[in-house]
Amino acid sequence: MIRQLHLHQIMKFSTPIPLSLQSSSVGDIYEAILHFLDSMEVGTDCLLLSDIQYNDELGFTTTYNSSFYQLPSDTAEAGFFLPVGLYGFEQLPFTPEKQEQIVPLFIRFIADEASRDTSQAYIRIYKEKRFETAVQFMILKESV
Repeated sequence: MIRQLHLHQIMKFSTPIPLSLQSSSVGDIYEAILHFLDSMEVGTDCLLLSDIQYNDELGFTTTYNSSFYQLPSDTAEAGFFLPVGLYGFEQLPFTPEKQEQIVPLFIRFIADEASRDTSQAYIRIYKEKRFETAVQFMILKESV
């Protein structure tokens, strides 16, 4: 189910996620972020930034750009922030555990929501409870 989200204030992420991987695919990074969140406190908010490109043969392709997190009590300056604006938005009804699950869903969301000139899409992963994580897809449609 696709929805729209209007951010009325910036959403900040202060710290790059310390990842050491041999592969930097969006799926591998997503799995690494889930493992990273296992040891983090409830309320930790993570963001995976993905560069997207459109071509006539393949449709959209996605490549990992960077990832950040924000602790609930962190007041540090933002290393990255999502600006105020209107976003294409989808919250998954479950938390995919493997890249084989998340990547097709993310690509479908991008195909449905992105225009040909869209350059970035985001996966937000939020630790709601000790064993519960929310996964959301976002694309900026209109900045304010």
